[in-house]
Amino acid sequence: MNGRMALHLLSRRRFSAATVLGTACFGEPAQTPDKQAAFRSTTNLVLLEVDVLDKLGLPITGLKRDDFRIRESGRLRPIAHFSTGAEQVCVGLVIDFSRSMQPIQAMVASAVAQFGGMLNAADELFLVLFNESILFESHTVLLQAIPPHQVPNIIASTRPDGMTALYDATLRAAELMRDGRHSRRVLVILSDGEDTASRTSLNDALTTIQSSNYTIGMFAPGSWGSNAGALRRLAETTGGLAVFDPDSTLLKEFFERVIADLRARYVIGFLAAEPPLGKSETRNLNVEIVHPHQQKARIRTRKHYRI
Repeated sequence: MNGRMALHLLSRRRFSAATVLGTACFGEPAQTPDKQAAFRSTTNLVLLEVDVLDKLGLPITGLKRDDFRIRESGRLRPIAHFSTGAEQVCVGLVIDFSRSMQPIQAMVASAVAQFGGMLNAADELFLVLFNESILFESHTVLLQAIPPHQVPNIIASTRPDGMTALYDATLRAAELMRDGRHSRRVLVILSDGEDTASRTSLNDALTTIQSSNYTIGMFAPGSWGSNAGALRRLAETTGGLAVFDPDSTLLKEFFERVIADLRARYVIGFLAAEPPLGKSETRNLNVEIVHPHQQKARIRTRKHYRI
């Protein structure tokens, strides 16, 4: 199945919990397309990753800088950075190995094997396996250093057991993501969505994600229980997509969607107004399409950020 077919299927069917969250990061404009803009405390460049989708949920490409408008807390901001294209990506696979994930362990390993085939040689990859603690982690390296076929073997040999510390694992993966060299970054999290063991609270996770420079794709198979609302909050806070698939049949197609969306994304930046001295604050964001033929397009990006 190709990427566009998968996107069409996913847009028409009812999902399991998958969350694709938008991105904001701070720094100077990247000097090369695949180099992450570095954090600088003396600059206030906010970079937003923006998905533009048609009515079927398929990416709309070919838009230009002048086709977008950005407002920060209601004030129009000139676009200071604009880039598009199928750039290299940094991918973190974050997989729940609590007891409740045991029935789909083989399916996850198979889907991850297919996912590895979607990545390019210049992409980056790292892996985090968790239950109530971190069971396994690898650092962010170029794909040549971690052959994708090794990842399903690690998954297949790990025994699901224990409880779920979803928020703790997400923040640990975010720390590893900081070493990534590519500007398009995604944490692909597979979990049933129910957090039963984290020391990190949902509010702490939301606060951290608001100032993050990565996207999250979360797939929650089976029964996600009472935590579906929390997953939706994570998605809405960062401009993401919550996906629910009770029987996990869309897992492979979900992987295809994550990569297709990531490579088709627009990266748009603006210079934020200085915050009050010594203070941090949350600001609202609104991205609009002003292209005369695409004003009905659906935009997915974060709605807030912290500075």
